[in-house]
Amino acid sequence: MIRTRRGSNSVAEWQLPKLHTRVRFPSPAPFFFYLPALFLVCSACVSFPHRLRWTPVAPPLSNLDKEWDQATEVLADGLRIKAMNNGQDLHLQFSIDDGALQEAFTGQFGQSVLIGFSNKSGDHSLRIDFKPKPLSNVSADAVDTVTSVVSLEGPASEAYPRIWKDGSEGIEEAAFMRSGTLVYELRLPLAARRPGSFGLGVHPGDSLRIVIEALRLKSGPVQAAAQGYGLRSADPSGSFGAGFQVKLAQSPYREPPP
Repeated sequence: MIRTRRGSNSVAEWQLPKLHTRVRFPSPAPFFFYLPALFLVCSACVSFPHRLRWTPVAPPLSNLDKEWDQATEVLADGLRIKAMNNGQDLHLQFSIDDGALQEAFTGQFGQSVLIGFSNKSGDHSLRIDFKPKPLSNVSADAVDTVTSVVSLEGPASEAYPRIWKDGSEGIEEAAFMRSGTLVYELRLPLAARRPGSFGLGVHPGDSLRIVIEALRLKSGPVQAAAQGYGLRSADPSGSFGAGFQVKLAQSPYREPPP
């Protein structure tokens, strides 16, 4: 379930690019099958490798504001994206100012959010499915009108897919509104902390492709499963979001001799 928090920091006004439909799928297939197509289509979104900032600290997400202020921002298809890493975790933040995109990335019209990661060791992703809260206030923030369930996806040989339980597998995530901006923040382990737990399969200095998508669902088995969780139909099908390549930072501190 998405954990929410609120902040009062002011944010600058940004000129957003024109919204584009990024991906269309001809048939309803499991979300993990979409990943190769998403990475191929989004390869043109931000094709250059973006070098991440090394952060020497690993506090909870709520204590990272000073670190985020020093991270470089990438603007891609209406998403303002920052990422940084230390030796154990990838920290990812994306912010959305556009109202239509905010609705898409909070499942207001039946979308699910897919955050995918691809590297030489394989593909992994988090999928967030939303359920509208009954009798929610229409004037409330978008994140306050829905509940969510997060699924972890990856190779079947690693016991995926499975539902993520809040606080487990070294993952932390939050979504909140700040001064009219929708903000997502995630902390993900670079490598599995224990056998069978989630890990991106990368190390400091490795390259990683990241795709952030709000997927619209067609009718079919996937849509039926989504409706079972309370999602509404969205037509036409399509997806909005961005993809970009990053190079994980390496520690600037000299390692002690063995």
